[in-house]
Amino acid sequence: MRAARAVDKAGLRGVLGETFLDFPVPDHKDLAAALAYMETFASRWKGHPRVVPAVAPHAPYTCSKETLLACRDFAQRHGLPLLIHVAETQEETKTVGEKYGKTPVALLEDERAARHSARSADRICSRRRLPPVTLAPRALPRPTGC
Repeated sequence: MRAARAVDKAGLRGVLGETFLDFPVPDHKDLAAALAYMETFASRWKGHPRVVPAVAPHAPYTCSKETLLACRDFAQRHGLPLLIHVAETQEETKTVGEKYGKTPVALLEDERAARHSARSADRICSRRRLPPVTLAPRALPRPTGC
């Protein structure tokens, strides 16, 4: 919520996600606590003219299927975008393939998380006259010096 307050105070716009992971982080220790925190975050910022709260499960290799489904359901219930890193590396594709028997993108498509994410983000962009969402087919190379 500190980032949202800073964005608001600076007069900037942002789609700000609360990250979900399957291990304890400073804001929450488990899925139930993460959902409770997200409820507070969403209720505080939903409808703000510049700050858009978003549900942000980190990635299919750091979130269980239970977490991914809970995030998808929360985002749908509250009309929020869902932000996620997916298929960023060959290692992620291998790990998710071994765990679920499919690629990270196929896993999200099967659970309709990918479609929800792109549709809700596109809706927000069109309301605010921003460019539409683009799903990158593969990670871009890092610029030299970063």
